[in-house]
Amino acid sequence: MNRFRFAAPNFQLDANFRAGQVFRWRRDESGVWHGYEAGHAVKIWRETDTLEVESTLSEDATTAFLALETSADHLGHVPEIAHYLPAYRGMVILRPADPVESLFSFLCASNSNIRRIEQMVASLAGLSSTPPHFPTIEQIASTSEAHLREIGLGYRARTIPLAAQELLRRGATQYLLDLRQASYEHAYAELLSLPGVGPKLADCIAIYALHQREAFPMDVHVWRAMTHTFRPELRDQPLTDRLRREIATDMRARFGPDTMLVQHVLFHMSLTGAITASA
Repeated sequence: MNRFRFAAPNFQLDANFRAGQVFRWRRDESGVWHGYEAGHAVKIWRETDTLEVESTLSEDATTAFLALETSADHLGHVPEIAHYLPAYRGMVILRPADPVESLFSFLCASNSNIRRIEQMVASLAGLSSTPPHFPTIEQIASTSEAHLREIGLGYRARTIPLAAQELLRRGATQYLLDLRQASYEHAYAELLSLPGVGPKLADCIAIYALHQREAFPMDVHVWRAMTHTFRPELRDQPLTDRLRREIATDMRARFGPDTMLVQHVLFHMSLTGAITASA
């Protein structure tokens, strides 16, 4: 077991691990978070201004996962949200190493709350022949719809094996790793062509499975914050597919690799009621 310490005075443990970025993590009564990263058990907790980590991961792998360089602290140059940033200092975009776990976790995420997603992801993880590693694409592809329904995946039990089978045809895990090196536009189009993947899921998978920093998932939470900050002239309009594409394109053009971080802050501004309080 390795022990590492990281200077991260603003890192928000609870917010980052409860924010729907990763789903096999839990907090114990003492405030220590326990979870799995790339098949390794990890414990992480705060000691004053540092993060303490115990894991069988290497220091480099731990640093990559925590992604401290993606902190919202770096967005002070964005005037539309600068007023709100003190509440979101230390929020990061975690960078899971395993694209398979991230992709299938988000396939469980449509039309569901975080607690339910965690339950479904735990059920999927239980299919693994080498726990705590997540099951392989091959294992998921060979699991029947009936069995996935039995373990609680509901209507997703039909599309999850189909997505796994399609991934096998495209090259399995290596295909996903190759998409990490592709342009955002190409990666997004590829994800969108998978069974069960719509526009928002494609962007979520692009961020967490493929580490595509220009993704901008748009849902009602982000739309609410967006129309209070960047686009107030649209405040009374419904979110349409046209507006979704237009705004995401504009945000990528303006913020480049910071696009996903701006989206993350907007999401939490809406979720925590910040925009309502300031409206």
